Amino acid sequence: MTRHDYGSATDPLSAPSLSAWAAAIAADLDAVDDALTAAQRAYHYVKAPAVADVPADVWTPVATLTAPDLPAGVYEIGWSVTWQLNSTVQSAMFRATYNGFASQYAAEPGDRSNVVPWVYMFPEDHAGGTYTLAFDVMKEGGTDIMSVDYCDLWVKQLR
Repeated sequence: MTRHDYGSATDPLSAPSLSAWAAAIAADLDAVDDALTAAQRAYHYVKAPAVADVPADVWTPVATLTAPDLPAGVYEIGWSVTWQLNSTVQSAMFRATYNGFASQYAAEPGDRSNVVPWVYMFPEDHAGGTYTLAFDVMKEGGTDIMSVDYCDLWVKQLR
C-alpha cells in the first residue's frame, strides 16, 4: 500500500485492514523522519551564563545564537529563561530579536522572592541561510535587584 491508496477502497469488505493502514502510516513517518535526519535536521542552541545584576533602563544582552547555513524549512524558535526581581512594583523587560524582528515583553513578579521560569516557542518559515536570535533584558528604573539565573536559546528544524 502506498500513501496514495489511503481511502481509495469504497467496498468495506475489500478495504485494507487496520494493521495494514497502521504499517503504511508508520512507514511513511519513518521515511519522512529518515529523510529529515539524512538531509541535516538542524538544531542549534546556546546556554548563557547568569547575569547577577541587570541595570535599570538599559538593554543588557544575555545571549545571542547565530546558526549559519540553515537549509530552507520550518523551524521552532525558542527560549527558556529563569529570572527574579526583588520588587512588586517594577517591571522586568525582555526583548527577543530574531532575523531582524524584535518582540518586547514585560512582567512583574507577584512578590519579592519569586523565581520566574519562562519558556516561549513558535514556528517560523525560514528561507535558508544564517539565522540570528538574540535575547536582552532590562529592569524598570529603581534600585531593586533583577537577575537572570539562566537563559537558553534554540533554533530547531521541524521540516
